[in-house]
Amino acid sequence: MAREDGLHVIRLTCDDGNTDHSVGRVYGLSSDGMTVEWEGLGADSFERAE
Repeated sequence: MAREDGLHVIRLTCDDGNTDHSVGRVYGLSSDGMTVEWEGLGADSFERAE
């Protein structure tokens, strides 16, 4: 994860060349989870697993 323009950004690379979820901006980052808004695909929420 890196900071770009003041936001946390995730950049992923898939071995098969798929670029669907290659760039996402992180919102609501906390110790319990985060939400990632993917470019052109909407958002996914992730919760921390115990």
